[in-house]
Amino acid sequence: MTEVDILEEFAFLETGVGGLVNLDIMPNSTKVLAQQRTVTRGVNKGVKEDFKATLEKQVASVMEPNHILLHRFLKEERIEILNNFVGS
Repeated sequence: MTEVDILEEFAFLETGVGGLVNLDIMPNSTKVLAQQRTVTRGVNKGVKEDFKATLEKQVASVMEPNHILLHRFLKEERIEILNNFVGS
């Protein structure tokens, strides 16, 4: 995707106003490792900003047309997206 606004819309869905949609796309093995870590005193503070900056950097380098990229993403991630909407 080359449109950061679309990524921001996905981020909005995760907020209370956006419906608290769970958009977690981390593999289960990564989730387990993340849950095992003890984070205290704001060690992970600023992680969302780092993540957004990384996304923007990747977005800037994409040369594929938006509609093709979005179609492929939705097709490949269909089951995960649907599971998030039904709360599985």
